[in-house]
Amino acid sequence: MTEEVQKSKAGKGAGIAGLILGIVGLVLCWVLWLGLVLAFVGLILGILSLSKANKGGGSKGLAIAALIIGLVGTGASAWMTYQWMSAINAGMEAMEDFDSEWEDAMQDLEGELDQLNDELEDEANDMEDGMEDAE
Repeated sequence: MTEEVQKSKAGKGAGIAGLILGIVGLVLCWVLWLGLVLAFVGLILGILSLSKANKGGGSKGLAIAALIIGLVGTGASAWMTYQWMSAINAGMEAMEDFDSEWEDAMQDLEGELDQLNDELEDEANDMEDGMEDAE
């Protein structure tokens, strides 16, 4: 005679939701902030599911899987978010450097054009003086 042991379904819904959110968060870890939020919520649901399974005598496998995937997804998403923020900051600094260099180049060009204009005016004055002397 076989005895069937019925496990409680305590924490199963939170475990499924945590596992799904953890997987989606892990897959979307490259999307700034989105993957991090989804994986973190999956991690929290995995923790809640494990707690409910412990208290209610339910199966812990799904809760542990949700916890692990949520943790991995949160870590990967946090790392990718850090990388994105570093890249954005580097881009902003590069744009500021470019803007500064551009302003310096325009000021140098303006100075050179003023100097060329002065030289042309001097040459024109010299030519006028030469023409007056020739008359």
